[in-house]
Amino acid sequence: MTPTTPAPRGLRWAGGTIGNVIAYIVAAGSIVLSLYVFGLYQDLAQCTAEAQRQDARRTAVLAPYTDAERRADRQLLIGPTAGGPDAKALRLAALDARDRTDKARAANPPPEGRTCGE
Repeated sequence: MTPTTPAPRGLRWAGGTIGNVIAYIVAAGSIVLSLYVFGLYQDLAQCTAEAQRQDARRTAVLAPYTDAERRADRQLLIGPTAGGPDAKALRLAALDARDRTDKARAANPPPEGRTCGE
């Protein structure tokens, strides 16, 4: 179909002023919708980044305690060695390390349960 050929009978309005107005309204609406969705994604990205920062801070505080607890648990699993602590001392060390980790977790609770994108 060349530009000089008239549109099919049911679509003749598309080549006139009404068609241009409808196309403009659809284009403007899609731009507004795109900007809205862009804003939502920006909010989601910022919320996710903040949640990750909070989690990283908490992890940095708890890491030494959990590492010490893992070392104590590993020693307990290995068991007593010659010249080292006996089984009772290893159990007490593991319990003490777990107690210190629990206190650190209580002092640094996880962030509130807010989810991003609500």
